[in-house]
Amino acid sequence: MAYEVTKQIKGHGYRYRVEGIRDPATGRTRSHWQYLGRIEGDDVIAPARTQTTRVTRDEIVKATARLLETRDASRITVSVIAQRAGVSAGTFYRIFGDRRSALGAAVAHLCDGLVRELPTLAGPIGTRDAERERLFNWFAALHRAVLDGRAFRWFLTSAARDTYRAAADAATMANDLQRTLAAYLRRLHASSCAHIGDPDALSAALLRIHFSFVRDLAITEEDDAPSRWSEVFPVIERAVFPHHLAAA
Repeated sequence: MAYEVTKQIKGHGYRYRVEGIRDPATGRTRSHWQYLGRIEGDDVIAPARTQTTRVTRDEIVKATARLLETRDASRITVSVIAQRAGVSAGTFYRIFGDRRSALGAAVAHLCDGLVRELPTLAGPIGTRDAERERLFNWFAALHRAVLDGRAFRWFLTSAARDTYRAAADAATMANDLQRTLAAYLRRLHASSCAHIGDPDALSAALLRIHFSFVRDLAITEEDDAPSRWSEVFPVIERAVFPHHLAAA
């Protein structure tokens, strides 16, 4: 676990971050001291402060994200976050104004991770049946990831959801999902596998339908029952492949 200490030298305070590091060869633990800077008032003055702050911010965000996945958000206080991240409360407040900012940043971090783990929509366009299955698997993975994540369920159902929306909207998820889906729809149209007039508008509409569905499941605390998904996906499918069901 890491922690911060202040050493007084000739009347001046100097801040250090101390972390225990285990030597893989000997198995012994030694203390690694990282100089953060000189204390002036409540601030740490250091030439490398920007880099240090960036590293510490990432640690706090990741620690908060892990907490959101394991406990109720009401039990995640600043002291709990600081302890999990291995920093002092003072360090926390130098980076985040309050716990809400940290929670919003943690949701944004989880959103970015979700996007990276989705099945790809890239690759050659196949038959209409193959692309229908690809689209089905992509949306299924998206809503399964959201519903499986305690943090996402909390975000979707929290009475204070709008409080965290600004930070969450800074994540790449919403924009990346829409761009990824729109690019795929353009490729479908170019291959004549589907006829799509406005891929950007259709992408945005399909994602709104999907998230409304997922939020409803989260609010009612339902599992992703196959019967519910079988009601929603045909709407998405018909919007992309309007002639597919008619031909079936």
